[in-house]
Amino acid sequence: MPSVGLEANDVSPFLILAALFAFMTPAHAMQCAKYTELVEVLDKQYGETRRAHGMAGTQTPQIAELYVSEAGTWTLLLRRPDGIGCIYAAGQAWGPVDPTPSALKPQT
Repeated sequence: MPSVGLEANDVSPFLILAALFAFMTPAHAMQCAKYTELVEVLDKQYGETRRAHGMAGTQTPQIAELYVSEAGTWTLLLRRPDGIGCIYAAGQAWGPVDPTPSALKPQT
């Protein structure tokens, strides 16, 4: 896999972000506030730090950011160009996965 400045264990959040966007619809009401305030709350109240990010949207580009705590809580935040952030999804029990599909692993 070509290097884009990520370690192997950093790849899995991007795969999971893609899956979240594929199966979730933005029909539910999102909680939005100033981006900087949301990030501060995620850090101070939940101990979550940004672990992955990527571009989302084509008409109005946004940055999707994944915040995860050591305790396993996670938040998917959408950052808009106007400085507003919106919580798209959140949950518990986040954990790392092996980024290598089992079909590609050498047989022992």
